[in-house]
Amino acid sequence: MKITFNINDSYFGNTIEDLELSDRSSNCMHRGNIHTIGDLVQAIEDETLTDIKGLGKKVEREVKNALFNFALCNSKDVVKFLLDTKVA
Repeated sequence: MKITFNINDSYFGNTIEDLELSDRSSNCMHRGNIHTIGDLVQAIEDETLTDIKGLGKKVEREVKNALFNFALCNSKDVVKFLLDTKVA
């Protein structure tokens, strides 16, 4: 899946906790050494997010939706959110 997020760089330092993820998703992020919005965006762009142990489709969908909603609520610079394939 190829996703492009255009988020103001000033938000990249925000912690993953700002996304208000479920405990399971939050634990997956920490297990994958993803602690900031910037870490998460990088993992999505590098397509390494799904390499995290215990991260299935449900967690992937929750994390991407939370990031998208965060971007919509906090950034005037969101230009596109492209999905080449849908997350089932």
